[in-house]
Amino acid sequence: MKWLRRRAVLVAGASAVIVLILAAIVVFPGWIVGGPEDGEDRLAVLKAENDVRGTLLAGIAGGFFLVTAFLSWRQIQVTREGQITDRFATAVEQLGRRAKEGERDPLDVRLGGIYALERVANDSAADRRTVVDVLAAFVREHSPAKEPEAAEVLAMITAISRDQSPAKEPEAAEVLAAFVREHSPAKEPEAAEVLAAFVREHSPAKEREAAEPASGRPDAIPTDVQACITVLGRINPGPEHEINLHRANLNRARSSEVDLRGANLVGASLIRASMREANLSGANLFGADLRGARLVEANLSRANLRGADLRAAELFGADMRGADVIGARLGGAWWDERTRWPEGFTPPAPRVVGQRGPVEE
Repeated sequence: MKWLRRRAVLVAGASAVIVLILAAIVVFPGWIVGGPEDGEDRLAVLKAENDVRGTLLAGIAGGFFLVTAFLSWRQIQVTREGQITDRFATAVEQLGRRAKEGERDPLDVRLGGIYALERVANDSAADRRTVVDVLAAFVREHSPAKEPEAAEVLAMITAISRDQSPAKEPEAAEVLAAFVREHSPAKEPEAAEVLAAFVREHSPAKEREAAEPASGRPDAIPTDVQACITVLGRINPGPEHEINLHRANLNRARSSEVDLRGANLVGASLIRASMREANLSGANLFGADLRGARLVEANLSRANLRGADLRAAELFGADMRGADVIGARLGGAWWDERTRWPEGFTPPAPRVVGQRGPVEE
């Protein structure tokens, strides 16, 4: 039925154009010029009518040209949108390719799909958010962070309760409860209440030191996951759309100068990640593991670093102004006079060259 309606519209439009042209030739010139008055030259009237006729026909021709140009432009847009849709579908199919039994891993195909999605995002602003969501979902699905150990949760309890004065203990309980709800697989509300009570009841003098996580060199993330992070850092749509890398494993990621403003990195593992000059402004790094991460001259302003583990991290020249560092562990971190801390925050003594820290090679 659509083609019938379209055909009826085309016939009606063509008929209207023909009637308009005939009226411009036969009817309108006489109406505009009028008949010859007494003593007026008939030839002068005919000439005036011809001039009006020519002007009307030129106007109709110009209008027809504009309509044709608009329809052509619209057709080009529709064709382009169709091509982008086809490119997007093909790229997603490539991204999902896995080796069948007896075949080699088609890593090159997945990489081609990742960079094809980047082209789609650059060519179509309307599809950029969708591309970001697809790539972020790929990272979360194929490189998830491990569930936190009980010792890590206890270490966070210790750090947050140590950072809070008695007047601020309810705030510590609130932060801890949020951490448990976010990270506990069972997500039982009773667990949050019990641990929050632990913070309220135990003063810093009574706290036990939590067991330090075992040191070691984590495996690097897969090549395709690394490519996704690189592309996400290049096509970040900014504050209007969050990059969701919640609980992603980005250990030893090579992400220098990456743009992850406002990204959701809650519970993410970034052990030994190289993020020199990275833009993490406003990022949510609640409970993230940043042990040994290279954050030299990184922008961490207004970032949420509550409960984050920054032991042995390199913070030379990092901008942490406005960041929330309640409960953040900074033991053995490297920093210098260029490092800018949140207002009113007293950082721990910087690690010195040759000193062994909590995280070693």
